[in-house]
Amino acid sequence: MGVKLAVLACALVAATPVSGGAGFLQTRQLSDGSFAERGQPGYPQLTAWATLGLTAARTAPRARGLTIKYLSAQEAGLTSPTEIALVALAEEALGQNADRLLARLRALQRADGSVGLYSTRGALLRTVAPSSAVEVALRRDYLAVLTSTRTLEVFNSHSGRRLRSWHVAAGATHLDLAAGLAAYATGRRVHVVRLSTGKSVFGARANATVSAVQLEPAGLAYALQRGDRPGTIVFMPMARVLPRPPRR
Repeated sequence: MGVKLAVLACALVAATPVSGGAGFLQTRQLSDGSFAERGQPGYPQLTAWATLGLTAARTAPRARGLTIKYLSAQEAGLTSPTEIALVALAEEALGQNADRLLARLRALQRADGSVGLYSTRGALLRTVAPSSAVEVALRRDYLAVLTSTRTLEVFNSHSGRRLRSWHVAAGATHLDLAAGLAAYATGRRVHVVRLSTGKSVFGARANATVSAVQLEPAGLAYALQRGDRPGTIVFMPMARVLPRPPRR
């Protein structure tokens, strides 16, 4: 993902109808409706973040119809719950029905309480059996589950074997994984813990309810909800979240 453009998209605050940052983002839209760093191809994740950043600034991609078409065409290639949820949010922000993606998210949790991992063609690859499942996140080798008993259960995404279980703060939600870390929110707080130890490596208290969390090797982004007022997206570089270089 293009780091500079992603940081800008995450940092946009809706203070004016169109800020300088929003104007710059508009110049990075490609002819197919995607967004990209200069000289690079577009990516659905970066396009989704750019869309959400522009929405926070009370504007939209100039070629809105092309962006909708591009995101819809990329749906089959989305594999992790985080990617699916991110693009679903962007499609909803553009006024597009995201039911297909939401159905894929719901399908991750099966009727018997297990969690299914599916191919991009919809074939069931394997299942894991957490003690309970409130939220699920997948990244590379790890699948993590927030449970109803205030734990974070970590599984090997290839074998389905449970690796470990850690206690989390009450009301944990908005789970995401990256760089061997898990991030989640509780009310106005954001927490980041190591998957290997369960120990906290970063925490922040916001001045509004945290409504979304995104963790990437580049850093941590979280959205704040302020009722009817414009929301805010905060970005923390990984150097501030985790001083040592992250494991990719």
